[in-house]
Amino acid sequence: MKKYTPSVAAALDLPADAELLSIVRLRFADGQPLALMRNWLPPAYHGITLKDLEASGLYAVLRSRGTRPVVAAQSIGARPPTASERRHLRLRPAEPVLTMTRTAFDSAGRAVEHGDHCYRAQDYTIEVLVDQR
Repeated sequence: MKKYTPSVAAALDLPADAELLSIVRLRFADGQPLALMRNWLPPAYHGITLKDLEASGLYAVLRSRGTRPVVAAQSIGARPPTASERRHLRLRPAEPVLTMTRTAFDSAGRAVEHGDHCYRAQDYTIEVLVDQR
């Protein structure tokens, strides 16, 4: 737990100097790295442990603690990877990452999680259904 950028705290509707729980995960599939995921949680979730996250996904852990994310604001983009992202995701410098920034909210509208993730772009496809009934 330490202080993070004011924009992360603002996304969670918290003061800029709030103590946030930081989670960094490197996700794999078939032995290959797929995503580098950074998440921040409000102080109410400081009790979440590495053991909890190894047993279940982040949202399952939140649900087990009585929090149910029901809606999220999400932005998807692409950019060149940082040196750290290249190393973790085993990318060449010219290979882009797909990015996703998300803030999830519970049914009362409280922000419960903010994430900044990057993915190996060549391993993902984004499909969107547009419904204008």
